[in-house]
Amino acid sequence: MGPTQAEIIHAHLRYNLNLIRKAVAPAKVMAVVKANAYGHGAIEIARTALQEGAEYLGVAFHEEGLQLRRAGISAPILVFGAQLPEFFEAHIQNDLDLTISYSEQIEPLFRICDRLHKKAGIQIKIDTGMGRVGFLAENDLSSVFELLHDPRIEVNGIYSHLSSADEDDLSYTMQQIETFNRVREMIVKETDRPPL
Repeated sequence: MGPTQAEIIHAHLRYNLNLIRKAVAPAKVMAVVKANAYGHGAIEIARTALQEGAEYLGVAFHEEGLQLRRAGISAPILVFGAQLPEFFEAHIQNDLDLTISYSEQIEPLFRICDRLHKKAGIQIKIDTGMGRVGFLAENDLSSVFELLHDPRIEVNGIYSHLSSADEDDLSYTMQQIETFNRVREMIVKETDRPPL
């Protein structure tokens, strides 16, 4: 058996991205290029996605974000992984949005911002029912509000993870969306620059 080969046709990627952008307009589009764009070539896929109007890139780990930065990609990049404080400096120095998903991350983040004299771009993950990672939607929002009001922090977005969105029964997904929308409304009331 010979080696397996994959041919990535960027014209098809462009076509699909344009369909997605039309379907979700006026929402912005994030091209997720984690795991080497799922084996398709992170740098190449990221460049094509950005040329076709994607506004953000998403990666799992800061090393993936650094690879894109080294390739000259300057677009906003969100690192999904719940990061440990030892990686915060790399995020801040390379303008990567850091996911903040639990209150124990906040004080180390503040200390690093103070030491670097730089703001941290972050996105806040809300646990709306997946039960893995994120501030608990119903009783853990004081830390979220602390982040929203701190001048060292730029809250660029909030997000959640829908655990059952690919199932036939969407009732749990709709419950998660309702929970997220409630939290989103509380956050919007707390800031003059609503995050994505």
